[in-house]
Amino acid sequence: MRVFLLFFAIFTFLAWSATARALEIVPGGDEGLNCVATLKGQFVKGDTERVYAFLKSAITDDPETSFRGLRKSDPINLRLCLDSPGGSIIEALRMADMLLNDTEDSWKHFWIGQTGTAVAEGAVCESACAIFFMAGGYNAETAQGRVPNRVLHVGGKLGFHSIDLHLNRQSYSKEEVSQIFALSILGMSEIADRMKPHRIRLSLLRTMLRTPPDQMHYVTTVGEAAQWNIEIAGLPVLRSFSRDNIKLACEKMFAQYYSEDGIQPTNYGYERTRLGHPRFTMVTGGGFVVYEQQDTDLRFSLSFANETGDIGCEGFVDLATLRAGAETLNSSGYILDLPNYWMFPPNTDFPTLLDLADDKEELPPDAILETRENFKSGTCFVFQAGSLLDKEPCREISTTQRLANAATREVARYVWPSGSVTVVETLNEHLQINGAAATVGDVSDLLGHFGATCVRNSASGNTFCFEER
Repeated sequence: MRVFLLFFAIFTFLAWSATARALEIVPGGDEGLNCVATLKGQFVKGDTERVYAFLKSAITDDPETSFRGLRKSDPINLRLCLDSPGGSIIEALRMADMLLNDTEDSWKHFWIGQTGTAVAEGAVCESACAIFFMAGGYNAETAQGRVPNRVLHVGGKLGFHSIDLHLNRQSYSKEEVSQIFALSILGMSEIADRMKPHRIRLSLLRTMLRTPPDQMHYVTTVGEAAQWNIEIAGLPVLRSFSRDNIKLACEKMFAQYYSEDGIQPTNYGYERTRLGHPRFTMVTGGGFVVYEQQDTDLRFSLSFANETGDIGCEGFVDLATLRAGAETLNSSGYILDLPNYWMFPPNTDFPTLLDLADDKEELPPDAILETRENFKSGTCFVFQAGSLLDKEPCREISTTQRLANAATREVARYVWPSGSVTVVETLNEHLQINGAAATVGDVSDLLGHFGATCVRNSASGNTFCFEER
């Protein structure tokens, strides 16, 4: 009997949080995110019906009473803004299903199936709220299926974790623990059942399973947002970019649309007509086959060869507006939006970009996204015309920097016993020593072996070498 009561109590908590107050439905919200309403508080029993009733009444045929004067016949792309710590996972799932608008009278309120979700600046959406957030999208009524439409403002917080049963601190029997475990699996399976209609990636589900209930995994990097089909608002743009930035953007598109289960593509993007550009012919080979400016557009065609695997990517960047689109091998022939921030490395976090932009809308191309330092002890040599001028113990302090334009800058400072410093700097393939142009020296002729790094100063003619101890 106790096991049954425990099972019933836990299931009741999963289904309804009766002690929590219902969601507050505040009409309107962040206009930049096009929010028809803001949902605040915890998800509890009955919220689905209340939100559905609000949505049905928000858009009418009378522009005087309709939200922002919209009519049912107007193209509508509204979102629900979210500011919630979570609550009932079952109610959140019911509300997610509601956005599919699969009801008998759905034809009367078709636009409900077009409703997206958003987390505005300063808002927090965690736990069950994050699950509902992933339901935002619109029905393309094509082979694309349901297309994600969910936006996280860079100043908001979106957090995921595994299901929390909120058990009391007490001893439980083996049978009771088995029941608790079964309920946890049941809850996660309910989420897994909705992976396809709501475009939830397998990698996100794995992240949830790996995050304990008392912790939170927040979406904070460009790579995760891209892979999980989450649009990020409020990030600075990179106007001066390089070919490597285009490669990084294409890699994220590949990561977003490749199949994570090894069977078929799990997502499709926007139709090519959405961007108003024709489909480009895919090519094969290695690297960029096309990278040229045509009028105000930069056109590019990147073939299959890339360090992350076979991606294939063709598209354009409008240099005036920075609007971009591309297609990859696994986007099923659709040209997709290519967000500007995809040009940054996948591990770039949002706070770093905001700090580097310094409250500006654009990020300088030489902004340093990442810095790594390394220290070595060894011997420093100076040669002139093959003759040894100096040989002393020294220390190497090397710094590797990743810049916003995807360039890599390496600076090695060699500190001599006297305190003087020799500086060797590499920016992509350009080499300098103490500010003068340099070339790689001939190590074997100078030291008789290849265990050292040698650089020839084009101004003085001297060659500097460092050999690690």
